[in-house]
Amino acid sequence: MKKILNTSILGVVKFFVVICLVTVAIAALPLTLATPIHETTKYQDPQWSTACISDMTQVDNDMKSLTTAAKNYDFTSASTYAPILYTDSQKAIEDSDLYNVSPYLQSSKDEYLLAMAQANRVAVYANSGVEEYNNGNLEAINTDLKHAIECVKSYNEHIKKAVKLSNDYKSKKN
Repeated sequence: MKKILNTSILGVVKFFVVICLVTVAIAALPLTLATPIHETTKYQDPQWSTACISDMTQVDNDMKSLTTAAKNYDFTSASTYAPILYTDSQKAIEDSDLYNVSPYLQSSKDEYLLAMAQANRVAVYANSGVEEYNNGNLEAINTDLKHAIECVKSYNEHIKKAVKLSNDYKSKKN
């Protein structure tokens, strides 16, 4: 028995509708998978603050460990802490980007992201300094150290601003 393709207008319309629906579903799939669930609400100020505090605490601890290692010329420890700081500061940036904060908290979020970017740069310069130390290039170590110190200062300034702006927001809210 030979099957005949349904070429009626109704069959063609049904086929076209099914193809369009499948195409739309396939096209929308990456957007659906890429959009975090908590971005579906308007503002997530409390959630952002919680994530921010947790990540900032970790980055601060990493920064202290790396700074202590650098002050003690402990390049072995510095080579351990620099990649950890880099990873944790990158995670802090990515976590922060998941949240949509209110306009009142946006300036705090911006300062926080600038601080985390500076922490990231500290890690890069520290890692470069360790590599230069291993290569015996003392001049490059000094350059990397100067850049890292500038980034630490900038990190501290941005964190202080972020905390102040966040506290101002909280005091206005209460």
